[in-house]
Formats: sequence, C-alpha cells, structure tokens
Amino acid sequence: MRHLLLTALLGAALGLGACGGGEDEEGPAGAGSDPLSVPEYRTLLKTECEKSEREARALGEPEAATPEAIADYFDEVADLTRRKQKEFEAVQPPAEFGDRHREGERLGRQVIDLLDQVVEALREDTDPERVFSALTARLNTALRRNNEIVDEIGVPGCKTDLLPTGQTAPS
Repeated sequence: MRHLLLTALLGAALGLGACGGGEDEEGPAGAGSDPLSVPEYRTLLKTECEKSEREARALGEPEAATPEAIADYFDEVADLTRRKQKEFEAVQPPAEFGDRHREGERLGRQVIDLLDQVVEALREDTDPERVFSALTARLNTALRRNNEIVDEIGVPGCKTDLLPTGQTAPS
C-alpha cells in the first residue's frame, strides 16, 4: 500500500469542508443563530482541522490491498467526511467569510461525491490504479482552491497536501 497516497487522499477528503464545528450537547459549535466572530471562527476551524487529522489517522489503512478492501476503507472515509461536512454546514461564519465558507461547503460536497465515485468504481473495477488516476487531477483542483480559501481566512494550518502525481494507486 502506498501510504503516502492513502494519507493524501484521506487528508483531501477531510480537509475540504470537513473542518466543521465540534459537537457539544447543543449541537455543533458555532451553529447558533448568531455568526461567530472572526477570532472565534478561526479558532474553531483550527481546532476542528486538528481533530479531523486525528480522526483520519485513527482510520488507519485498508485491511488488504484488494479493490474490495480499499473500497470498504474509502466508504469509511466518506462516512467520516459526511459527518464533518454536516458539522461544517451548521457553523455560522462571520459575514466577511460567508462566501468562502459556502465555497468550502461546495468543495466538501464535491469531495464526498468523488469518494462515492471511488467506492463505486472500486467495486466495479479490479484495477485500483485506473480508478485513482482518474481521481487525482480532480481532487488536486479542489485542494488548491481549499488551500487558497484557508489562507484567505487566516488558518494556514488547515491546508492539505496535494496528491502526489505519478503515484496514482495503492500497490
């Protein structure tokens, strides 16, 4: 298994739109009727990015280098990403970051769609390399924009590494 690729894919999935609010008894942090202040929003994103990284690492790697095991793994990644996306969409950003926040939501939904496509393709195709090579460019486009957004918002620690080119599939 090419650990670098799996780590990058997982980071991509959780980095885009996944840095949402943390859950508490009253729902996601920042999910009230009032928008967060700029410092509150930045702190929330930074904290949730770190939490997402820990949760991603906890998923580990696929149990085997078979298309079915890799599909099961990315199904788990997609489920985690959906939960994070839901939290992110509940956050009320400061007005000055509203457009960027909504774009982050859109990018997160795009990544979830790509993950679902990966899972479906892996279940239908016995060649994981072909599946991942079709995904890399599309994910990198979303990652580049995500990295621009987190820079604009002022949380560079939420940047996600681009997927390596030339390493297109777990082996």
